[in-house]
Amino acid sequence: MLSVLLLGPPQLSLDGQPLETLRRKNRALLFYLASRPAPLTRDEALAFLWPDHPRAAAQRILRTMLSELRRQLGPALLAEPDSLALAVDAQVDARRFEAALAAPNPGRAALAAALDLYRGEFLQSFTLADPPEFDDWVAQQREYFRALAVRGLAALALAHEQARDEPAALTALIRALTLEPLREDLQRSALRL
Repeated sequence: MLSVLLLGPPQLSLDGQPLETLRRKNRALLFYLASRPAPLTRDEALAFLWPDHPRAAAQRILRTMLSELRRQLGPALLAEPDSLALAVDAQVDARRFEAALAAPNPGRAALAAALDLYRGEFLQSFTLADPPEFDDWVAQQREYFRALAVRGLAALALAHEQARDEPAALTALIRALTLEPLREDLQRSALRL
């Protein structure tokens, strides 16, 4: 089973074994596929990773890339004639994090477990020199997941406070403030506690 960690320093593993020999752009494609709930069309992949290349050259590069990825991932990569996706059983921390925080009224334990998935910024320290669209996408994802984490931490702090566990509430607020230090509502809550 493929495991992809996107929150914090990115990590890829297949059946418990790290995939560290993948080329940088191959990893970038896998990270992009892992972040998406729906398959990616080949045309979208070409436009995203090689926007300035002639179409024939970009298609050739993509075919080579997919051949390498199929050798290393086997059935964990679903490369259809028109689309690309990861296997349904692929474990992606960002997807689990997002789904857990979207659940209606999660308990304190479930919320805390979901927030433990947030190990740091989305694709922390991972960049591509070319194309700049990749780094723009990463920046948008970082903002989105940071906002989700702050919202989740604020909800966890409130749940702890309602359970009269002020130290745990304060810990959650301090963690939220490290992500968003200028949030006055969080500062006020922390001072109150």
